[in-house]
Amino acid sequence: MPNQQTVICYYEALGSKFSEDSQKLIDLWYTSWSRLGWNPTVLDSSYATNHPCFEKLDLSNPDNSLYIDQKNKPYHMSCFYRLLAYCNYVLDNGPTLYADYDVINYGFSKADYMQYKHNTVITTGNSAVKLNEVGAADIVNAIQKRVDHYDSEICNDMRCICTHAEKLNFINTHTKDNGSYIYNSINDHYEECKTSKLVHYHGGYSNLTAEQRFDTETRSEFIQKFRPV
Repeated sequence: MPNQQTVICYYEALGSKFSEDSQKLIDLWYTSWSRLGWNPTVLDSSYATNHPCFEKLDLSNPDNSLYIDQKNKPYHMSCFYRLLAYCNYVLDNGPTLYADYDVINYGFSKADYMQYKHNTVITTGNSAVKLNEVGAADIVNAIQKRVDHYDSEICNDMRCICTHAEKLNFINTHTKDNGSYIYNSINDHYEECKTSKLVHYHGGYSNLTAEQRFDTETRSEFIQKFRPV
């Protein structure tokens, strides 16, 4: 399809129950984006390992300072692989929207995407970002700083990026007049998520009440009761 806009996510099977349910979300993610005219593309670990800075960042080393004090190292390693995969895709293909596999599209169009400048954080938790080569380089630099200087407060990949936000060329749309910020966190913005164009069904779903969850046990089940795809 001509003029299709690509949207990327990252998935890596980790053998856990959470990971197995996440695999089901991939199908929902793909369907929700493709039916609105997007070209959804799922990245794997090869996109991270092929990044020119992969060896320097030493992401494959479980003793890397990035993963100190992490109870679930495979998951946290995967999170940093995800960021590097996004960056490498942008290096190879130019500006792209990344939207994590648990960000379901209920109406976000290419026209919406075009409202935003490059390196704009469109949603909560950096779950959807319009990224170009400058922003990708900034993400890599932020990770490198975290590798070089251990800080127990910067305990995960999102904290790593957010802590260096002032030094990144990123625009947070809830503080800048650039497009419109989408409140899409399923546990922080439950009511907004009933009508939001993008909804982030992250692990915080488990903190919802049984009534809010419709007594479902997994995110994939919940989505089809909350806002079916």
